Amino acid sequence: PRLLLLDEPLGALDLKLRQAMQVELKAIQQEVGISFVYVTHDQEEALTMSDRLAVFDKGRVEQVGTPAEVYEFPATAFVAGFVGTSNLLSGEAARTITGSPEPITVRPEKIRMALPDEQPGPHECLAYGHVRDVAYVGALTKYIVSLDAGGELVVFQQNLATSSMEALAPSGKRRSRPPNFMSSSMTTIGPANRARVRSSSTEPIRRCRASRVGTTHSP
Repeated sequence: PRLLLLDEPLGALDLKLRQAMQVELKAIQQEVGISFVYVTHDQEEALTMSDRLAVFDKGRVEQVGTPAEVYEFPATAFVAGFVGTSNLLSGEAARTITGSPEPITVRPEKIRMALPDEQPGPHECLAYGHVRDVAYVGALTKYIVSLDAGGELVVFQQNLATSSMEALAPSGKRRSRPPNFMSSSMTTIGPANRARVRSSSTEPIRRCRASRVGTTHSP
């Protein structure tokens, strides 16, 4: 056949076997040299397996592109929220970052927590808030941050040299000089804007990338 349809082929497998079979399926596809149409509700699997990715919502095509394009530059709020974890901000929270209340999205791994007195670099934005919750998940720590301007951020921080106790220490803390949440750059759908954010926690965040969320029509 010139085309092979795979509809949730790995859905019943446990995580490690599923990951091993992903590698195997990609090797088979390259060996036989035919196109695979791979249907899955697992976003990470879709990013891993695809050369070209289409995101559907209620039978409508929301976005088509390479995995990196879809992940880094989501065309709609649905795509931003469905593919991976994303922070969707609008209203006053978005205004403090971009100067506009239009919705934006910031990926958790694009944000870093910095020291309270650290200043943002020339291509960074800054936000203040407080750490509401912390979850230690081994390779990384997940922070839930309530922003002073409203809304919340999910922040992923790699545990390169951090113990579980150190990772959990910021939970619920707030200092008189609030910590910073820093971001490196913003990509927008529409006019690009540099931004500043405000936040307060025990440690600030760096490297955050925001994309303005728009709407698209099915081709």
